[in-house]
Amino acid sequence: MSFKSIDRILANVLQQSSLQQQPFQLALQYWSQVVGSAITPHTQLLSIQKNVLWVATSSAAWAQTLTMERSRILTKLNVYLPSPLTDIRFSTAQWQRPETIAKNRATADNFFGGVHPSVLAKATSTEPKAPKCKDAQAAFSQWVKTTQQKNCNLPLCPQCQAPTPPGELQRWQVCCICAVKEF
Repeated sequence: MSFKSIDRILANVLQQSSLQQQPFQLALQYWSQVVGSAITPHTQLLSIQKNVLWVATSSAAWAQTLTMERSRILTKLNVYLPSPLTDIRFSTAQWQRPETIAKNRATADNFFGGVHPSVLAKATSTEPKAPKCKDAQAAFSQWVKTTQQKNCNLPLCPQCQAPTPPGELQRWQVCCICAVKEF
């Protein structure tokens, strides 16, 4: 029985782990190197399905431009992958950037002057949080109790007598459901 040195064992382990690295991880790792720093901010790699790389783009113009260059991109990217990709699909369908999400959320908040009329201000209660329930029936009972406590101080809709946030009554003079029925 021969003993191998730790260096040789570690070298073998590292080599095997690099061979077993997932193609998507490798694509992510080398994407900016393949397409360049000008294109990288306008793309997001989504997944690899059936040897096809799916990429979200920031605009339709980028999707079209990159589609025209996909064979060149595939050739460069396949050098780094253990099994070659057969195609790349570009689309704007799933494009989301954190700054875009934050901007959309701020726009929605500002649409109603900061707060939507149906949103209730968070109550600052000194009550301890309810304990976690063991079964569905107990959880439902706890939810009913909490909802009733929240709704007991709300004014009632003049049409349906349902507890209604004050913002809805100020805006429509009725609850949102009755307001929709009028339209």
